[in-house]
Amino acid sequence: MVAQWLTWISHLWVQLVCSDTLHKEGFIGLLPDEIIIDILSRLPTDSVLECRRVCKKWLALTSIPYFASKRAAKRDDVCVFYHPLTMESRVLQVLQKANCFQYNILTIGDKLWRKLDLVSYRPKCFATPTIVKRDLYWMVKHTYENEYNVPPCNNSIMRFNMGTEQFCSMPHPGKECHSRPMHEKMRLLKLGVKLCFGYLDARLIDIWRLEDVKNWLWVKTYKVNLDWDVNCYPFVFSVIDPYYLNFEVKLLKIQNGELLMDWYSRGLFAYLLPRGTIRKIDKARMKRPGWLQCN
Repeated sequence: MVAQWLTWISHLWVQLVCSDTLHKEGFIGLLPDEIIIDILSRLPTDSVLECRRVCKKWLALTSIPYFASKRAAKRDDVCVFYHPLTMESRVLQVLQKANCFQYNILTIGDKLWRKLDLVSYRPKCFATPTIVKRDLYWMVKHTYENEYNVPPCNNSIMRFNMGTEQFCSMPHPGKECHSRPMHEKMRLLKLGVKLCFGYLDARLIDIWRLEDVKNWLWVKTYKVNLDWDVNCYPFVFSVIDPYYLNFEVKLLKIQNGELLMDWYSRGLFAYLLPRGTIRKIDKARMKRPGWLQCN
């Protein structure tokens, strides 16, 4: 019964927002962008594709990383990206089939999905890839049969090429760890036109940069010392060993040369990588809802 109501509400919403009369009267224009994004992110994929054709504003709102992250919080089986050569928006879809995953692709405007690879792995946060040039990157999402299984380090980063439309997996930089906790602290980032890899190890954050995609050559570029660099900002929970609180750091993105970190027990910080300086950011003053979202 609940599923029928949700289907009916989604159908009604599409009919309302696509109404020329309501749109001309400015009803939709009165809603804040964040509200529109929240509503559209709840719709099925086919309905979202229809809404993208309503107006340029909705096309823009459904193309930003914040919209993708909102959908990812509700479902993580589709990924929307823009192809720079064909100048088309496309949708990737992943479906689980037994022990494998089927990937399909749809060019927005077409009606038929095309089948791609059938592979044995799928990415974390499929809806929000790190896009560098013509490649989409994710950390691989590993599944474990029991508590003794460990993630394979040589199959930890996943790549999709827009030109060949093929998937492949590669190892993460650095030494093999074969550790679940370590893999959970790995993060893909973007610095300029380079893919970066961030790894949190208790008191240090190592930032690697991919210099040669073809040969998968990584160079360790930056090191952030958490104990020294943010020593002037106290922990909220002072009774807990700071060593363990360091694991509450979440790497968000690299923006304008700054590594953005959300530190649960301290706050939001921007670390200027070239200079090694840090500043605390007031979350309440941030206006752009997508600013905190990961690529």
